[in-house]
Amino acid sequence: MDINKYKNDYMICTAVISIPAVLLTFTGILFANVVMLLFGAALLLLWWGVYYLLYTDRKLSIPISLILLFIFWLPVFIQTIRRVSFIYQNGGFERADGYGSPLLFLINFTMELLFFIPITMTLTRFVIYRFRK
Repeated sequence: MDINKYKNDYMICTAVISIPAVLLTFTGILFANVVMLLFGAALLLLWWGVYYLLYTDRKLSIPISLILLFIFWLPVFIQTIRRVSFIYQNGGFERADGYGSPLLFLINFTMELLFFIPITMTLTRFVIYRFRK
């Protein structure tokens, strides 16, 4: 196993992250919202810029890519733990008093997992690469 598999996984992860970033950018353009435009463009520039560093084998590209992955992985991991804990404590997707929307809970959880799974797989690929090296 070589580092190219990590780079390929990173590219897939970057492509997945790019989907909402492009949506944010175009929405920012459409509604003339500067914050959305800048945030979406910054996400695209950040992820694809780090992928370019990996692709060209620049010095420190791997640690930079790992830091970026971990920065985005940690909050989603914490939120996933909070959601699983909520389900365990309440026995379902809404509180006992009926407050909350199970459908909204599932939609949000699914959207978070769309980011969590590729980032986790990319980090796992790097860990496997390091332990086999």
